Amino acid sequence: MTITAIFAELSYYISEAPSTVAISESTLVVFITIFGTIWCYITNKSGDDREFIERFICLSIPVLIHLIVIFLILYSFYMIVGFYLFEDAFDKFTETTNWVDAGFTILFGFYFYWMLSRAIKGVASGADGARR
Repeated sequence: MTITAIFAELSYYISEAPSTVAISESTLVVFITIFGTIWCYITNKSGDDREFIERFICLSIPVLIHLIVIFLILYSFYMIVGFYLFEDAFDKFTETTNWVDAGFTILFGFYFYWMLSRAIKGVASGADGARR
């Protein structure tokens, strides 16, 4: 997961010259991925300490779908309001990676691992109602 995050972030620099914002965002995404994975592992370990990889992968999908819907709504609202209020100035603002985009990406990462940790905690503690 961490190696994938590193290569995904490095691929952005092929098409555009790196800026301070882009480098900061990429660095934070890699750290969020590392610490988020460790956080989820510790959460699973404090539960029943079984099947971490299976839980991590399988629970990531519904959590990711949930987050995509939420952030698409929020980001769409931000873009519509920005274009409506600021028109051409906002268009110039969104041509490159900016701190607002970086903020959305960082919030997405934190929220993803927080939700995933909660889901793993629920399954690892037996809160899903399943009997073993």
